[in-house]
Amino acid sequence: MAIEHAQVLRKVRGTACSQSRVIQTGVGKHAIIAAAGKVLGQRAVDHGSGEPLHLILAGACGGLTPVDDVPPIARVIDEHGHAWTPANADPSGVTLIGVDTIIATPADKAALAARTGAAIVDMESHAFAAWCEEHGVRWSIVRGVSDTPEETLPHEVLDWISPSGDTRQMRAARDLLLKPWLIPHVVGVLRRSRRVLPKVGQRVVEVLGAAAPVEAAR
Repeated sequence: MAIEHAQVLRKVRGTACSQSRVIQTGVGKHAIIAAAGKVLGQRAVDHGSGEPLHLILAGACGGLTPVDDVPPIARVIDEHGHAWTPANADPSGVTLIGVDTIIATPADKAALAARTGAAIVDMESHAFAAWCEEHGVRWSIVRGVSDTPEETLPHEVLDWISPSGDTRQMRAARDLLLKPWLIPHVVGVLRRSRRVLPKVGQRVVEVLGAAAPVEAAR
């Protein structure tokens, strides 16, 4: 999304990793797979760049249990029993679960955590991990918690993001006008995102410093 892209790009600029490409995507598995496919396709056209391709999926996630703002990740799982290990895995880190539908309420988050053992959740990591493994691409994940286990992430937010990751401001304003009870939830998520996403960007820089140049980060 745009807010994620801006924070990662801001941190990468001015560092030794400034030549790394930072690409904005939309929400969900189809958006991330499309973006990764474009990067790989461009690599083929360019006949490679001399460096191994390393993709980093970076941005916000939901908290299922209390964790740090940007928790280290040990593994990625999905709801069907599949598991993957990112290049930047920390054995002492948490489990990130990728899902196909938004996990919105505290009750939903608690149930998912109890069922799977995961501590954080997003809607892209499972598809990203599977795609990278299928195509032989080195991959890492950096996630910052934008909504805690006690917070609700309204389903409506998915309609506020375009396929390219830009905010549909008019649609968001309309929904908030018609459903003012959403405002406290949205304000909380935005406030936390502004605090957490710069830390995500910094962690991306750290991952880049320990690995080959990255081609895509959200």
